[in-house]
Amino acid sequence: MGNELEKANDMLDSISDKLKGYLDVRDKILDNEYVQVLGDVSKVVGLLRNASSLISQKRFEAFLKGFKPDEVPTDEQLAKLRDYIDNEEKAQFISETLSKILLSKSTKSCTILGMIMYDVIENKQNISHDYLVCIDALMNLFDKDIENIEFIYDYIATTKTGRFYGEGKKFKDVCKEHGVDTKSLELTMDKAVYHQVLRRSYEIDLDLDIDVETPSFSDGQAENDEYYVKTSPGKLLYSFIKKAS
Repeated sequence: MGNELEKANDMLDSISDKLKGYLDVRDKILDNEYVQVLGDVSKVVGLLRNASSLISQKRFEAFLKGFKPDEVPTDEQLAKLRDYIDNEEKAQFISETLSKILLSKSTKSCTILGMIMYDVIENKQNISHDYLVCIDALMNLFDKDIENIEFIYDYIATTKTGRFYGEGKKFKDVCKEHGVDTKSLELTMDKAVYHQVLRRSYEIDLDLDIDVETPSFSDGQAENDEYYVKTSPGKLLYSFIKKAS
């Protein structure tokens, strides 16, 4: 076990050096004038590390759960990760994905980030726009958002129209039937649209009684029913959510 950990650590150092080589990264934080003004640099760094260590550890453990079910990724997997990084675009993709672990607001998001990285590396995929959108969305989703998105996509799969109505009686009836918090779902829908994992549209419901002779005095009204449909990045995200659950 000790030798495996040592090999893993050496491989992680190798990956880090390779990322720096492509991205031209320099360790400048300790030279920052504001850090120096605060006094002992070691104490400042220690404070930052202690403040974030617990949440960082939890997030990283969730990421590893997605990247590799075992506690420690194998040397072979880490070698695949290192070898996958062969240009600046891939170096940016890996670096940004790893950085999302600390910025993420959800342990479920971190698990899915690990699964996405594993999938991309294992299949030697090029980085599609859908993957980039998924990763960006995951950084901003809470665990509850992920649950709500799963519910919406599950429900859409049961419909003939491929729509999820987001307001009015249809929306309230669905929420009541499935015991879903309407306020929570509304917050998630707005966020999902903003991050391109759902698309909002409107259905015009014409309920008019037109007077042919005097159309200006016609009765009735036109109503807009708000509904949501799947997007390509949303379908990809949903597939990983189902795998994670």
